[in-house]
Amino acid sequence: MQESTTLKPSTFVDLNILPEELRPLRHPAWYVLGVIGVLVASALLIPLYRVQQADSAETVRLTAELELINEEMGGIQLDFGRAREVRLELEETEAAIAKLNEERQAVLGDGQELSKDLFVVIGLVPAGAHVGSVGGGGGQLTLSGEALSVADVLGYAGALVGSGGFSEARVASLAIAAGTGVTFTLEVTR
Repeated sequence: MQESTTLKPSTFVDLNILPEELRPLRHPAWYVLGVIGVLVASALLIPLYRVQQADSAETVRLTAELELINEEMGGIQLDFGRAREVRLELEETEAAIAKLNEERQAVLGDGQELSKDLFVVIGLVPAGAHVGSVGGGGGQLTLSGEALSVADVLGYAGALVGSGGFSEARVASLAIAAGTGVTFTLEVTR
């Protein structure tokens, strides 16, 4: 009988004649897949990085725009403050004008007719005489002044009635002045 020989498991015969340190590294499949996964993930990060850079650039642009808007708002607020001051000055001026108009109306009465009447009163003053004050209200004027003589005062009163602008001119007072001439007060009715 023959002896049986058992076959030994096949052994790996390495035909590589390079020494071990010069041979390529052998990596398991999971390691290679992991490296490929990391490379793919890294490749996917590039677009994300570009998006982040674009967002950063947009943020910088928007920040600059915000600063510009804030500067403009500050200028507008200054303009509003100045406009408020001008409006207050305008209101004060309008109030002063209204007050002056009230005083004018109080002094002149019916302003338009009085200006016509005042033109006639001043235009008819005799030579050497002058009217010192004019007052009135309710269709009546009071004229005070000085003239050289009583005849000038009476002639003045007649001339006022003769102008057609006044229905009556009455001498309210007549006095001899300290110097030469007389002082008078006439009441003239429209």
